[in-house]
Formats: sequence, structure tokens, C-alpha cells
Amino acid sequence: VTFGFTVLVYQTPLLHAAFPWLAKYNGLCYEVIPMAACVAVALGIDYDIFLISRVAEFRMLGLSDSASISQGVARTGGIISGAGVIMSVAFSGLFFSDKLMHHQIALTLIVSVLLDTFVVRTLLVPSLMFVAKGWNWWPRVMPECEDPPGDLMVDFELTPGARRSSTASFDSDWNGSG
Repeated sequence: VTFGFTVLVYQTPLLHAAFPWLAKYNGLCYEVIPMAACVAVALGIDYDIFLISRVAEFRMLGLSDSASISQGVARTGGIISGAGVIMSVAFSGLFFSDKLMHHQIALTLIVSVLLDTFVVRTLLVPSLMFVAKGWNWWPRVMPECEDPPGDLMVDFELTPGARRSSTASFDSDWNGSG
């Protein structure tokens, strides 16, 4: 989608009426896609690690798969969205360059980060995790669920000793003692 949008902007005349300066460009620089792909994949993995580790923490505390996915997305959604917007604003600084390649990299990275932030991390990953249920954790064995299976959003506060599990390191980190 990102590559298609970049091609739409820089290789087709569809936006020439709104942005006449695009008419003098005739395609993408060959360096844009490999460079933008490396940065986009790295950022996507970073956001994914943040989301999935939070979901796994809730699951290790004894919540069901569905509740831990819901809680993980709810607790990290604002942080991931904020980080995506900040990264997009930071990448938009490349538009102030005189080089066409920098403009193309900026557009590709901005579209990629916003798509990853607002579509992949908020819709696609949680949907796939809801479908996979227990297979999300294979080959790891998770503790038994302590909450009712039909309750997706539980009122769950992370307080020391709220729920005990085999995650002593998480509890000690949360207490600030570790």
C-alpha cells in the first residue's frame, strides 16, 4: 500500500492538478524503496514487540487470551499512536530538503508509519491474535485463566500483588525493587 501510494504521487498525473510541481518528476529514485523498507520494518518490529510483550504480560498474569489481547491493545494503543504520529512529524522534516529522493523517502516513511500505527497495530495484529487464541503462545505454556471466559474487558489494575503468577520478575519490576 505504501509503495502504491508513493507511485501514485510521483509516477501518475492524478495529483498534478493539486500539486503542479509534481508534473516535472518522472518516477521514483531507485534508492527510496530499500531505504524506506529497512526503516519501516525496524519501526514495525519495535511497535510489535511493545504491543505483544504487553499482551503476553497480561496473559502471564492469568487473564484469558481475549482479555489479555484487549487489555494489551487498550493499554498500549495511545502510546503506539503517539509514537507513530511523532515519527511521522519527524520524517516530514525531509520535505524541507532540496533533494527529490528525500521527499520520496519522507512520503514513503510517513505513509508506512501511519499505516502501521493506525491499521496494522490497532486492527490487523489484534484480529489475528483473537483468531489464533492459544496458538499465539506456542510452544510456551501459559498459566490457567483466572477471569471468566466471556469477559473481554475486565477492570484490571496493575497493582503489586493483584494477581500472582510465575512472573516474579514482572512483579519485582512493577514494585520498583528490581
